[in-house]
Amino acid sequence: MRYAITFLLFLCVSLSYGQKNKGHDDETKHNEIKELIKSGSYVFEADKTFKYRGGMVDLTTNPNYVKIDGNEVEADLPFFGETYQVHDMSGDAGINFKGEMLNYKETPDDKKGKVDIRFEVETQNDKYTCFLTVHYSGEATLNVSSMSKSNARYLGEVQEMDQK
Repeated sequence: MRYAITFLLFLCVSLSYGQKNKGHDDETKHNEIKELIKSGSYVFEADKTFKYRGGMVDLTTNPNYVKIDGNEVEADLPFFGETYQVHDMSGDAGINFKGEMLNYKETPDDKKGKVDIRFEVETQNDKYTCFLTVHYSGEATLNVSSMSKSNARYLGEVQEMDQK
């Protein structure tokens, strides 16, 4: 009986110590992500996207990203939706743009552990509106709307620029 009580006491102390460290690690990660977003230089890399009419596509073997560096943004994302207007016949049906971000807005929400980022990009043939929700864990969701394509949604993570 004495050994059982000692074992239970040891187990409780071990579990509470592990929870304290986990909370510290989570807080450290949260602060790292906040600082990364604040730096204005990071990359979103998608793991999955959703087809226009349902279903999910694994993107881990495809090159895909949205790089944000200051006021500049560059995107190369696959697209599985409907196209309403065809501007060129180059065969590149993805969401691709490079240029200056317009109407950039960050909305942090510490209660929910995330920051919402909204920006627009105009290209020669299209205008994209991007909504990036970055959770303080690093996981992120990107929604892209366009004048000539159906909306696209991507799941992935945000990381430092040099990791891409």
